[in-house]
Amino acid sequence: MSEKISHSQTETRKRRSLKKVGAFVSLVATLATPAVAQARSESDAGKPSPKQPGIEHPLKAPDIAKLISQMEIKGDRNCKIETRTALKLLAHHTPYYFNRVVKYIGVIDCESGGSGMYAYENPPRFVVGDKQREAGIYWYTSVLVHDATHSMLYHQYLARHPGVRVPDNAWIGRKAEDISNNAQAYVLQNIGAPEYYENYYLDYLNKIRSLPYWDVPVGERP
Repeated sequence: MSEKISHSQTETRKRRSLKKVGAFVSLVATLATPAVAQARSESDAGKPSPKQPGIEHPLKAPDIAKLISQMEIKGDRNCKIETRTALKLLAHHTPYYFNRVVKYIGVIDCESGGSGMYAYENPPRFVVGDKQREAGIYWYTSVLVHDATHSMLYHQYLARHPGVRVPDNAWIGRKAEDISNNAQAYVLQNIGAPEYYENYYLDYLNKIRSLPYWDVPVGERP
C-alpha cells in the first residue's frame, strides 16, 4: 500500500513540475499556421541528432566564477540567480558549450516580452523572456546555448568576411536553426536533467523544428 502511495506522489510531482512547461509549449504552438502545419507533416527531417562536440575539458570553480562575473546580467534578483545557476549547470556538465555562451553572449537581458539574440551589438546581447525562464532551469540552460550558437554563426561569418554585412541566412533561418537546435538538444541530454524532463523537452524541440521562428518579431516571441 505504501509503495502505491509513494508512486502516486511521484507522478503528481512530475505533473506539477511540467505544468509551466506545458503552458509554454501551448503558447509556442499558437505560432503555427496551416502552411507550417503542412510543412511539418511533410518534413522528414526527423529528431535533432546531438553530436559529441569534442573532448569536454573540466573547468575549475574559480575559472567558472571569473567567466560568469565578466558577463553582464540585466534584470531583477530572480533573473540573476536563475541565469547564474544555468551558467554553472552548463559549466559543470558541458564546458564546451559553456565556453561558447561566455564567448558569444556578453549581455543577458531579462525582459517580460519575447526572446531574441542581438548578435550584431557590441557586446552581443541576448534578451530572454519570462516564458523561457519559467519553463525551468534545464530548458533555460539549453536556450542560452541555442542563442549563443546563432551569435557564433554571425561572428564566424564576420571573421571570414571582415567589413561585410552579415547576411541573415548566415546566422538565422532554417539552416542556422537546425544547427542551434542540435546544440540545444545535446545540452538537454547532457546536463543531468531527470529523464522525464529530458524526454519532454526533446519531444517539444522536435515539434517546433518546422516553425518559422526566425520570422516572428522579437516582441511577439514567447
